[in-house]
Amino acid sequence: MTETHIFCISLEAERERRLHAITELKKTGLSWELIDAIDGRKGWGDMKADPSRWGPGLKPTEAGCYFSHMKALQRILDYDLPHAIIVEDDFGLELGVRMGMQEVIKRAPKGWNHIQLHGTGRDWNPNYKRIEKRGEFWLCDETTLLTLGYCVTKKFAKIITEKHALMTMPIDHLFARLSHWPAAQFYEVDSPIIGPRPFGSVICP
Repeated sequence: MTETHIFCISLEAERERRLHAITELKKTGLSWELIDAIDGRKGWGDMKADPSRWGPGLKPTEAGCYFSHMKALQRILDYDLPHAIIVEDDFGLELGVRMGMQEVIKRAPKGWNHIQLHGTGRDWNPNYKRIEKRGEFWLCDETTLLTLGYCVTKKFAKIITEKHALMTMPIDHLFARLSHWPAAQFYEVDSPIIGPRPFGSVICP
């Protein structure tokens, strides 16, 4: 099995966050690299979106997050990786977990396409729903609204980059909506492997 590679989305200007992320990445025992995030605080720039399809109106900071994840997903295709882990630079490894990042793919249920590595559940999404426990994973009908860290297959990365190149909603809402698709096979780990660290949001500063 190909070793799992980690792509970490990190704002170059946020030095403290980046150094924190590097420290955490080194602890995983996996290969990793940084993806320079798009800083939506500087405005829309060349980012393309259709705000009319999103009720509350899209923010350039949400677009920056969206297209930063697109960069990471595209890197999976560029490297022709069967799967990879994508994390944001404010993630932190949880202590005392039963399963580390190195083991997630090895233990993943057959047919998976997306596995969330964090928790939060209904704290972030009242429509969040677990359907069935399969080993150390839960099949989800709707995921929580957070993209702190997840495993993803090349197949899913290809679908996202080809069919959702035009942003119509924030990336976490897109994932939550796609998780209703039965063939998508969205899971989350039974016990969170990572959690957010208190750096503050650059999406809603």
